[in-house]
Amino acid sequence: MLRAYGAVFVNQDVKIKLPQKGMFANEQETQDFQATLTMGYIDGTNDCYLQKSAADALNKARIQQQIPLKSGYGSGDCTRTFSTNLRFWHKYANNQILAKVQQGKETKILGVVAPPGTSQHLWGLAIDLRVGSKEQRKALNQNGWFQTVYNDVPHWTYVGLTEENLPLFGFKKQVVRGITYWLTPL
Repeated sequence: MLRAYGAVFVNQDVKIKLPQKGMFANEQETQDFQATLTMGYIDGTNDCYLQKSAADALNKARIQQQIPLKSGYGSGDCTRTFSTNLRFWHKYANNQILAKVQQGKETKILGVVAPPGTSQHLWGLAIDLRVGSKEQRKALNQNGWFQTVYNDVPHWTYVGLTEENLPLFGFKKQVVRGITYWLTPL
C-alpha cells in the first residue's frame, strides 16, 4: 500500500496532518481523523474540500491555468468518506481481489481504485482532475501537486515539494504514455 499511496508521507508542510496509519478500518475511524483536519475550499466547485495547504496550492494552480475537476462537480473528486471509497472499490473490485492485494499478489488494481480505507482522498491530500495540457501540469507541479499513483491518470497527490526536490526524497520519475508519474521508492 505504501508503494502505491505513500507519497503524501514525505510532505514537509507542518500544517499538513498525516494519518497515524495507512489504512482506516471503517467510517468512524475515517471521520475521527477527518475531524482533526483544517480544510480549505476549492474555489469554483460544489462541496470540494482538501486540507487547507493542499487547497491553497490547488487554488493557486487553478488561477494560473483553468484545471477542471474530473467529474466537473466536486465532492467525489476531493476529500471522500470511507463509504465513498468502499463504493468505488466495489465498482471496480471485490473481496477476493482485496485478499490478493493484502497478500501482495495483486497490484494492478491499485492504479484503478484504492482498497477501502487506504485512499489519499480520505486524508484530504488527493484530487481527481481533467488535465490535458503541459501548461496545466506545469501549474500543478509548481504548486506541489504530482501524479504519484501509476496508471491512475486523473489522480493528483499533494506532496508539497518542488519537482527538483522529489528525487532528494527518493521519488523516481517514470513517463508512461506521455504522463510523468513520480513513484515512491518502496
